[in-house]
Amino acid sequence: MRELASLAAEIADYEAFEKFRHGRTGPSANVGRASRLASTLKVDLVNTAMLVAAATSLANAMQRGAACASGPRALAVFGPAPSARLASAVDRLVAEEIDAGVCEALQSFAAHLQLVQRMSTAFIAGGDVDADAGRPVDAEVLADAWRRTCATAADAIAALAALATASNARAGATGKALALLAEAGAGGTPCLDPDGRIDIPGWAERRRDARYDTQKSAMAHCDGVSTPVNIRDLSASGIGLDVPSGARPGDRLTLRLPSGREITGTVAWAGGRRAGLKLDRRLPDDDPLFAAASRAVTSRFEESE
Repeated sequence: MRELASLAAEIADYEAFEKFRHGRTGPSANVGRASRLASTLKVDLVNTAMLVAAATSLANAMQRGAACASGPRALAVFGPAPSARLASAVDRLVAEEIDAGVCEALQSFAAHLQLVQRMSTAFIAGGDVDADAGRPVDAEVLADAWRRTCATAADAIAALAALATASNARAGATGKALALLAEAGAGGTPCLDPDGRIDIPGWAERRRDARYDTQKSAMAHCDGVSTPVNIRDLSASGIGLDVPSGARPGDRLTLRLPSGREITGTVAWAGGRRAGLKLDRRLPDDDPLFAAASRAVTSRFEESE
């Protein structure tokens, strides 16, 4: 698939040209129309960014060899295709002679997304980036490409946010998308649940079980070794942990809470200082852990209002 290597070279050439051109193109008197267009386009881009973060989370987990219930083919579902609407909007912004940096950010994101989608297709099919060179699309290469796409998505959102002066009721969604992109772009898996399934925070309809944020200390016991951990989130079937290091998919873990209560499960995924524990027994709806977590979530929500 030599066209992938050619496309990558074209992206690099384009970005170099845009950096040269940037600064020579100034704002026009049509900024008002461009601002309204940017406000509309930002909503689409935020939704796309959520899917980019999901695909990147999956690619990061596969790179580490973590168990992923979603499977590689989920990349084809959650990896958004390049948007014709985005291309059309960029053409309109160019026509308005808006600062070249805005168009550069949007076109860079679109180009990276096109490249990583082709790479994902090749990865799912077991193909090569360039059959002649013998360079396979392995999990490491793919995950790096998705992380780079996270960075360009964040840059595009920031550029649109600066241009869009109109009020936007989805400001909270923008912040959430940027946070997911940052974590996934740093190698994390913010859009995977403890079972390795795609779970985009805020998109409740995709969840099997409601998830609650919390901060609770515990001791993790594994193969005779005890390690302090922090419970970061939980659902009826799993618990998300901050761990010092060393957790591996398949490890059997016993969590001992300060109250003396013990919870057992199997590490479903692990990466960096995060791990997901699949519980041996589902937590009941009236479990005290949920009550404490619910109060914490409610308190933060009320403060944000």
